Amino acid sequence: MQKIGTRPLIGVKNGKIKPIGIKKVRDIASALFEEFEKRTSEIKLENGIIRVAITHADNLKEAIKLKEMIEKLKNCEIVFVNLIGNIIGGLAGPDAIALAWQYD
Repeated sequence: MQKIGTRPLIGVKNGKIKPIGIKKVRDIASALFEEFEKRTSEIKLENGIIRVAITHADNLKEAIKLKEMIEKLKNCEIVFVNLIGNIIGGLAGPDAIALAWQYD
């Protein structure tokens, strides 16, 4: 799917992992950023802080790109960027990136 420019996205809702969409973009950082903006648009209107964690499967370049995009947004704080754990990384595959956030 990556060769044709589509990126599958999965998410966790009510404790279950489900597909949440397919994005047609050049890179995974852009796909995740678009989804992040869509899902946090209402939260950003409030005065709280959105704390963001980024983890990657040996794809530091895209993780840093995503971090820089999010840092430009109002009320967002990057908590950490790190390597994904062995178990999840093995299932997600090479170059995977995970984005999680919490609103205060």
